[in-house]
Amino acid sequence: MIDDVLGLIVLAAVSSVARGHVNVWEIALTASLATAFTVVTGLWGTKAANRLMPHFDSRVKADDAKFHIALVFLFGMGLLAQYTGVAAIVGAFLAGLALSDTADARVRTLTRGVSEMLVPFFLVGIGLHLNLAASVRAP
Repeated sequence: MIDDVLGLIVLAAVSSVARGHVNVWEIALTASLATAFTVVTGLWGTKAANRLMPHFDSRVKADDAKFHIALVFLFGMGLLAQYTGVAAIVGAFLAGLALSDTADARVRTLTRGVSEMLVPFFLVGIGLHLNLAASVRAP
């Protein structure tokens, strides 16, 4: 996670230089948001999940309610991470960390199946962003 935050800072600095001027405010804002999101989620995410999960589980009468709640939380954290400037995968990872104490064997089994289904889409998405022309040197 630390390397993701540092990568964002370097990316903000490089993009500022590429535009012709260094915008220190933009770099500081990106670094602050990314650091705050990671620290807040890392410190209080598990405590919040331990308090909220039993509450949701007792009120929802659907089969595999914990799994559904975990998926909603995972995608929500991914979206929130994206809006704060951190990669969505970091938000999903932090959501998994926060829910790790509350997840039972059934949730872990279902999660494995979903991750096996979504990983190829993630890899294809990364591949689609690859710019091969940028790696070829002009003579």
